[in-house]
Order: sequence, then C-alpha cells, then structure tokens
Amino acid sequence: QPSNAESVVSLRERADHGAADAQLALGKIYFAGKKAPKDVKEAAVWFRKAADQGNAEAQENLARLYYTGNGLPQDLSEAVRWVRVAADQGYAPAQMVLGLLYDEGSGVPKDVSGPLVPHGRRSRQRTGAVLSGKLLFLR
Repeated sequence: QPSNAESVVSLRERADHGAADAQLALGKIYFAGKKAPKDVKEAAVWFRKAADQGNAEAQENLARLYYTGNGLPQDLSEAVRWVRVAADQGYAPAQMVLGLLYDEGSGVPKDVSGPLVPHGRRSRQRTGAVLSGKLLFLR
C-alpha cells in the first residue's frame, strides 16, 4: 500500500508502469475524490487494471461498481464474476459479499446453505448497503 505522503503524480507514474498497488490506490483516490477530483469512471479504469493483475481488493471494488452501476453499466453477472474471483483467492470481505449474494439470490441462484453464507438471514436492504457501501473503498 502506498504511503499517505505519496503524491498522485508518483502514484500515476507507478500505476502506468503496472504497479497493481498504485493502480488500486489511484482507484480509491478517484472514487473518494480525495487528492484528486472525484471521477468514478476513472476509478473503475484503475480498479480494472489492478483486478486484471489479480489484486483481490480491486476485484471486489470492481464488483461493487458493477453491482451498483456506479461508474460502470450495472451488470450483476460481472459483479458476481469479479467478487467470486476475489473470494476464490481467500479475500474474506469478498467471501462475505459472495455469501450475501447467494443468501439473497442476487445475480446467483438463491442458496442459504452454502459454506460462504454468513450466519443468519440478510435482508435485501442490508445486502445492497454492504455491496454499495463506501467503507470498502476506504480501507
């Protein structure tokens, strides 16, 4: 993870050279609008670059953008695909989200018995809040 003191310019330079951690950091910066103007479409570009390199956090962030249609066209199948890739790497936040998707049948067949389903039933409102929450992007 880049230091707080690292400038957007130096992050951009590292990201342009393929550093997945810098690509993820730029995605977060553009998503939040801190250190640079808010631009969710630009955030999606950088999340995608890091996700394509196997960064699980970027994969989950990309899934959330597809789920909400924020910065990308809403596409539940792409959201599920990306969150599953991150979950398959053992990324716990993505495993929780995937469990919620199965619990609600959102983009996947409903299944409340699978191993990734969190304890207890979740309401659609809770699932939507978890999937669209900004907390993920501020880790």
